[in-house]
Amino acid sequence: MLDMSQEPRKSSLRHDYTAISSDYDEARFSGWSGEFLSRADATIVQELVALVHPSVVADMPIGTGRVAEYLQSSNVQVIGCDLTLAMLDRTRKRNPPNLRGLVQCDASSLPFSDNSLDCITCLRFFHLFPPHERHHFVSEFERVLRPGGYLIVSFTNGWYAGGLNWIRKAIGQRTVFFQYRHEMARLFRGWSVLALRGNFLPFQRYLSKCAPLAERLGFILTSLPPFNRLCWERFYLLRLDKK
Repeated sequence: MLDMSQEPRKSSLRHDYTAISSDYDEARFSGWSGEFLSRADATIVQELVALVHPSVVADMPIGTGRVAEYLQSSNVQVIGCDLTLAMLDRTRKRNPPNLRGLVQCDASSLPFSDNSLDCITCLRFFHLFPPHERHHFVSEFERVLRPGGYLIVSFTNGWYAGGLNWIRKAIGQRTVFFQYRHEMARLFRGWSVLALRGNFLPFQRYLSKCAPLAERLGFILTSLPPFNRLCWERFYLLRLDKK
């Protein structure tokens, strides 16, 4: 159900992402640091999708189409959803061959029938909204997913490097909205956590630059506890058990 209280935030996000759409990839995924992040994202997305073997994934927000690009080799078709038309245009220009369609929509009011999707990916989205607004999106995901459907979702970790992000927040630095304690249990009642992967430890990208073998070792470590809980982001593979 559409929550009108979110409209000012969504309007601001639509404006901001329209403004940065043309150089979004260059700003975040170019150079050795950005290329490392792209490889890390691709490794996690490919691994989690491979665990459940969907034929079609709905990616929301699709942004510039990177998830579709990551899944080209797996023969998974991708339906791209985004609030921002300019971002959809960037995906259209990227034109990954496994792109099944693009839809401009609000993630809290999706244009899909009940029980119509097998798998949703939702990366770098929840950090844009405070915890009290996030349940609207989860309720909509529950509506459109089939019983036993899957969600691959990421959250920014306040406990990165043992709490560094919370310290930054406490001293007044500009931050995003983090994952809060016990939030997964509250937000995803009736779901099962099938896998948790961390996305980069402190200094991991620098070690990867110095020693390529360290990159592979780092990816292995971030899939294991407690390292997966100390990373900048947490990627979850969830299964919807209730209906």
